[in-house]
Amino acid sequence: MPAVNWIVEPVFLSRKPLPPDKELDELEAIANNTLVALIKQLSCLAFISNTIFNELSAEVDSINKKTERLKGKIINCHTIVKNLNHRAVKVHVDNF
Repeated sequence: MPAVNWIVEPVFLSRKPLPPDKELDELEAIANNTLVALIKQLSCLAFISNTIFNELSAEVDSINKKTERLKGKIINCHTIVKNLNHRAVKVHVDNF
């Protein structure tokens, strides 16, 4: 189970008090404040998702390097086993 690095939770977008100079046009001020908060929240989400995908890409690159190294070892073992001459090496039956 991977450890949690980021917690993304929605916030209440329209629960901020209005500035005192915006009391006359309350609906427009609430709509503008809500849109600004929504844009801020989406930009934060985009930043976090970019960070998550960068970390994921680094982990995938690491796994790819390990896999390539393991593939080289397997090919090396396969070559060694293929070149063994089973008729030249004597196996004593007493050992079994």
